[in-house]
Amino acid sequence: MEKDRRIRKTESDLCQAMIKVMQKKCINEISVKELCELTDLNRGTFYIHYKDVYDLLEKIELNMLNEFHEVLAKYPPCEHYSLSFFEDMLHFTAKHKEMYLMLYGDFGDKKQMKLKSDFHREVEDNGFYGVTQFNFENENERDYFNIFLLAGYVGITKHWLKNGMNESVEDISKITANIVLNLIKAYSN
Repeated sequence: MEKDRRIRKTESDLCQAMIKVMQKKCINEISVKELCELTDLNRGTFYIHYKDVYDLLEKIELNMLNEFHEVLAKYPPCEHYSLSFFEDMLHFTAKHKEMYLMLYGDFGDKKQMKLKSDFHREVEDNGFYGVTQFNFENENERDYFNIFLLAGYVGITKHWLKNGMNESVEDISKITANIVLNLIKAYSN
């Protein structure tokens, strides 16, 4: 059953407030009162939807990961380096810009660090499968190759976001695809 529009708006407002505040504070410094003041909601409304700020953060993470999996599900592993794959991934990144900026930040408490770690592991485990057609000497070599590609992709998106997303998703996708495909081509020779 689909949620009422007002419920979706309330939950969306609380999520956006949480992500915004987490860019400047550790989660253990964030109060329900602060989030309610930012969203112009009362505390009772908050507690209808969430147990506490940690529950809200868990729901944000779960929703984002579910949406991430929906993007991945559109592509078989052999297409994880296609231009359209990078475009969809970067549209997803742009949509969740504030969350990514929080994840790429250099601060955080244990819960935020766990969130960063969980999300990066999810991207690593699911985001870059496509390079299986090479004759790697062993699985370890393939894993390092994929980790290298992932680190490059994360670096590109981090730089793009932190510099205000001046280039379009399409331009960054082309740059990313060209780098990755040239690297794959060089490696396969």
